[in-house]
Amino acid sequence: MKEYINRLARGKFTYQRPELEVQDYTLTGSVTAGGQGLFTFRFTASQPAYGIVLSSHARVRIEKPQFGTTPAEIVYTVDAADLKEGTVIQGQFYIVSSAGEKSVSYEYTVEAQKVMTSMGAAGSMFHFANLVQTSPEEAAGFFLSPDFKRIFLKNDPVQTNIYDVVKGAKNGSEANVYAAMEEFLIAVRKKSPVGIDVFPQTKTFADFTESVKERITITRSGWGYTELTVETDVPFICPKITRITSENFTGNKYELEYVIDADKLHAGRNWGRMTICSFTQKYTVEIEVDCAGQENTHREKKQAVLALVQEYLSFRMKREDKRAWQDKSLQIIERMRGICDDDIFFKLAQAQILLVQNRSDEAGWLIDNVRDLKKIRTAMWNCTVITCMSVQCIIKISPIPLRQLR
Repeated sequence: MKEYINRLARGKFTYQRPELEVQDYTLTGSVTAGGQGLFTFRFTASQPAYGIVLSSHARVRIEKPQFGTTPAEIVYTVDAADLKEGTVIQGQFYIVSSAGEKSVSYEYTVEAQKVMTSMGAAGSMFHFANLVQTSPEEAAGFFLSPDFKRIFLKNDPVQTNIYDVVKGAKNGSEANVYAAMEEFLIAVRKKSPVGIDVFPQTKTFADFTESVKERITITRSGWGYTELTVETDVPFICPKITRITSENFTGNKYELEYVIDADKLHAGRNWGRMTICSFTQKYTVEIEVDCAGQENTHREKKQAVLALVQEYLSFRMKREDKRAWQDKSLQIIERMRGICDDDIFFKLAQAQILLVQNRSDEAGWLIDNVRDLKKIRTAMWNCTVITCMSVQCIIKISPIPLRQLR
C-alpha cells in the first residue's frame, strides 16, 4: 500500500487494471510410488503484479507461495509417500494477486517404482523374468536387494511369502541365489521349469573283470538355472561329481562320468541305481554288473575277515560297545554266508557271536555241520586272530575230542 501511495504522490496514475495471463489447461504428470516429484509452472500479467499461490491438495506443496513480480515461476512438490500404483492426485492452484484471481487445475498419477537395468527401466515381475533370462548376474543383485519386494512384488502378500520362504531356504547367499531365483520364478508362474532327459537309463556289464569308466548323457531344455544332484545306492557306482549346475553344461548337454569299481563288487550279479534329481524331475539309471570267476569272491572273503578283525579290535579297545560289535559282525558274516554258505570260517565266526549272545544251541548246530577236521583247524586259527576266546568257546560245546583237533 505504501508503494502505491508513493507512486500516486509522484503523479503516476494507473488507469487500466492489470490482468493475470494464465493458460487455460490442466497440469499433468506422474510421480513414483513412495517418492516425490518436483514440478514448476509459470504465469504472467499485463502489468507487474504480486500475490500468493495456494494449493487445494495437501500432497501438493508450494516451495515459495508468495511472488513479487511477473512473470512468476512457481516451484512445487508432489508427495506420493505411502500411495499405491494408480492413485490419482487431483486439485487446483489458486492465484490471489494484485492483478486478480485465477485457478489452475492439476492431475498427477502415481506410477510403480522402477529401477534402471541393462534392459531399461524395470518395475514388474515381467521385467524381472526377462532380466533373469538375459543377465542373471545383474538380476541376482536385485533379487538380494531389500527393495525387491517393494519394487518388483509391489508388496503382494502371496508373492512376498513365497519370496521369503525361497530366499530363506537358500540362506540368501550368492552361492545359492540362482537356485532361489529359479524356484521363485517357477512358484509365481513366470517361467516353466528346466526339463532334463537322461540317456541311457539302463546299463548292463557282462563278464565284468576290472574297473571301467562310463558316461551318461544329460540333456536339458528351456532356459534358467540348472542344479542336479547325483546319488547312488551301492558303493561300486562312483560318479565323478554329485552336484551338477548350469556351469557344467556345454550348450544343453553334459556328459556325467562314473566308474564301476571292481574292488567293491561281489561274485555273480550286482545291481545298483544312480538317481539324478532336479527341482521338479527325478531319473533313475538302473545298472547291472555280472561278475564272472571266483576272484571277486576270494577278495571279498579277505575283506570280510579284515572287517571282522577291525570290529573286534574296536570292541576290545572300547571304541564301541558289545552290542554294536555283535550286530556289525553278524551283518558281515551273514552277507558272506549269502555269497559262500559252505565257508567253514564264517560258520565258526557266527558260532562265536552266538555263544557270546548265550545262544548255545544255535552255535552247537553250526559246529555240528562242520565235518572236515583239516578245514576246521585252519578256520579255528583264523578265529583265534579275531579272539583267542573263540576257540575255547567252540571247543567247550563241540562234541569233537580235543585230541582230534590237535
